[in-house]
Amino acid sequence: MTDPRLVWLAGLCIGSITANTALLKVITDDKVPRPNVAAGFLNTLLSIVGGLFCFYFVGYSVSVAFILFNLISFLILVYIVTKRDKKAVLFAEKLFPTFLAVDLQIAFILSEMNKGSGANMGSPIRRALRYILSEMPIVFGFDNAHHAQSCVLVPRKNRFSVVAYSGIPNYKVPKMEETFRYGPNPVSVAGHAVNERKTIIINDLTDQKSIDGQYWVKITDDETKIGALLAHPIFRGIGSATSEPIAVLCITSMLKNAFDIEETNRLLSLFSLKVEILQYCWDIIVSRKKTTNSP
Repeated sequence: MTDPRLVWLAGLCIGSITANTALLKVITDDKVPRPNVAAGFLNTLLSIVGGLFCFYFVGYSVSVAFILFNLISFLILVYIVTKRDKKAVLFAEKLFPTFLAVDLQIAFILSEMNKGSGANMGSPIRRALRYILSEMPIVFGFDNAHHAQSCVLVPRKNRFSVVAYSGIPNYKVPKMEETFRYGPNPVSVAGHAVNERKTIIINDLTDQKSIDGQYWVKITDDETKIGALLAHPIFRGIGSATSEPIAVLCITSMLKNAFDIEETNRLLSLFSLKVEILQYCWDIIVSRKKTTNSP
């Protein structure tokens, strides 16, 4: 026969978990002054009331077990939330300087274009793109051992032009432009990403069951199909079903499972806005040159 004290203890522990989960809202509520202290007070009150209830109806042993369980579960909850907040702060501290530097470069480019000197802005635009690419591995947490490579591809008549790159050997760039295709006969992950109008993330290129992994193509003899890869197409405007692709952001790493899907999508949405603005600036420069050179 089941000991009734165990039944009581199990029920009280479930109640403790429910109550501590409710305290999560108090801990994360910015409107509550000193939320950890307030939540700690409520948890202590719950421990005292629950402990006295157990002691009166069930006994000393169940009372002690409940109090310990309630306090420990609360401390674990606070630890998890605090660790998450610290991680978020560190991430923001790493991301903010990057965006500040990019925004300053974009502001300079727009200012010069407004003055009418946009014809000379090609180099600053490429420099800003290269800066974005050089910073993205740092934001994603890659180190030198992961051999991260990144590039911005611009679609042009079913082919791609590499307008900026980081970590990629120079001799590979012409091979990429010769090989990669989108449109009727797509070649490469980037080509399929544009055709399918979606971000393709492959966390293990050696996975034989991955359909997306089959899109990978070898462009030089020294390449090995290992690690992770993503291709993020950027479309003009809000990216409606009929909008044109203006760029593809590609990142590779020798590290498997390098990309957390949810976090990666958030980062890509932020960086793609910067790339889109720079591409708009480039389009305006090209348009001005055509107008100037026209008879």
